[in-house]
Amino acid sequence: MYVYIGGYRQRLMGGGVEAAGIDDLIARRPELGSRYNVRPTQDVVVIVNEDGRPVARPMRWGLIPSWSKAEKLPRNTFNAREVIRLAFPDEEARRQIAEIDGERIENMVNYLLGQQFSESVGFKPESPAYGGWGFGINRRPTLASFVDLSHTRRVLAVLAETDRLPQKVKARAESFLDLLQKSPEEGRSPLIPTSASKTFSPPPYDGGFFSSPLVSYANKGRIATPPRTGRPYYRSYATATCDGILALLAIGVPRTDPRVRDATRWLQNNKGWNL
Repeated sequence: MYVYIGGYRQRLMGGGVEAAGIDDLIARRPELGSRYNVRPTQDVVVIVNEDGRPVARPMRWGLIPSWSKAEKLPRNTFNAREVIRLAFPDEEARRQIAEIDGERIENMVNYLLGQQFSESVGFKPESPAYGGWGFGINRRPTLASFVDLSHTRRVLAVLAETDRLPQKVKARAESFLDLLQKSPEEGRSPLIPTSASKTFSPPPYDGGFFSSPLVSYANKGRIATPPRTGRPYYRSYATATCDGILALLAIGVPRTDPRVRDATRWLQNNKGWNL
């Protein structure tokens, strides 16, 4: 099975990339053209094997069961538990699967809670990593720990979805987000390779976010140095600011909160590709 991406057919299982000319199908249905993000219910071009030869077919992306005669079902089958309900009509079978599913989810949630950089794993509130998540706990934060906003936002979204965000976890995460949004009340400083200064000088607050307080190359907004202070700081940039807004919402910060509004305003005011 293949999927058409960027002008080439990509093998869904196994290795290798093989080019396949399907210009005729794209010409007839331009909406099936190259795209790099496909959402459920969108049509895509799929290369299928028919009688030993590759054939391009438009297909709809999603979890609609093969036995369904409708394009949409009464309930949203993109949720895994709903797929179980539809696939296993027997109540006892569903109960047993739900128990396994619940146990797995509980184990994963507990794992994620234990991966926050906090006192329980040797990180004090003054650490730039405090309150965030990364590739994994490392007692001496290096590139291996890769604590950043992208990981943190995803973990917070999962914990919020499973209703497992204790107040202490929220408070630590909020502290991490304050650092990445360059809050005027934040007294910590991220690690910046070009900075030799031992004194703290708060960076200019603009409402936007940067990504990581420890991994310099993760910050795509790069480093700026104001002439007045000579103290370098990480510039805000769009994808980090989007992650920041989603993380704030995940911990229960209202959309009307100044931090969310300031980040939204930053996105509205910075539409250039150079950021």
